[in-house]
Amino acid sequence: MKNQGFTNEELSTILRSLKSEGISSFNQSKVKANVFNKIATQAMSLNKPVLLSFNRYINIFKPVMAILALALFGYSGIRIASGVSPLSPLYAVKERINTVTLSVLPENKQIEKQFQITNEKIAAIKSSEASKAQVSKLSASVKSDLTKLSTDIKNIKDTKQIVALSKTLEAQTESLQKETQVLGVTTANTLPSDIKDTIKQTTQEILAVIFEAQNKTNNCPKYVEERITGLTANPDMNYFNPSKYSEVVSLLKEAKNKMQNDDCLGALAALDTVESYKLNIVIQPSE
Repeated sequence: MKNQGFTNEELSTILRSLKSEGISSFNQSKVKANVFNKIATQAMSLNKPVLLSFNRYINIFKPVMAILALALFGYSGIRIASGVSPLSPLYAVKERINTVTLSVLPENKQIEKQFQITNEKIAAIKSSEASKAQVSKLSASVKSDLTKLSTDIKNIKDTKQIVALSKTLEAQTESLQKETQVLGVTTANTLPSDIKDTIKQTTQEILAVIFEAQNKTNNCPKYVEERITGLTANPDMNYFNPSKYSEVVSLLKEAKNKMQNDDCLGALAALDTVESYKLNIVIQPSE
């Protein structure tokens, strides 16, 4: 069988190579040092001028959007909008500006900005000035924001990036969790129960992502060994999504290269993706 440059023989060869490569070169201190070096690199990048950050993180269309936003709203208009409450009739303008801002930020800053926007809406819901109609509208928006936040964080495949963001994520989830607690008598509105339920679910999902990333960091060699064993125990029984054949071969080669360069988490990420492309085929015995 051959499809998009992929053959079973080539797959078997790569799997045997992976198996013989082993993981003896990995140790926990190297894996952790690799992660912390990545965190330090990301921290340094955050201190670079904004334009340098743009050059690295955004594609050609995003600067155009930013320029259009400045032309449409004007710098002074953006500054004024930044202080607009979600209860204000002008908040629709701020939402448009937030959309543009999110589109030009790097991934880690996007998440921080999403938390900020959501927290502003939560504060507005609790305000004594909020009407029932405003509370209802903002509640639906907050639930949508929380669902998107959880999805975006779960979609970050780079374990090193999750570990780098873990302190920020833990602080934000702790702040959100406090919103579900009853803190005595208040004259302001309290959060609707469905928002509290969404907050609980969201924070649990985010903390689960953090825990998984930390667990992978602490036990990476073990996980890599498990993935390799699963793939090489019976190579002929590995069936993959046909549209992913070429990518499977590339990912296996990438995993081997990462292993040779002591990048345990990089190898694990590649093998995890390969595993996600496997098809579960059950062969029923003949009558």
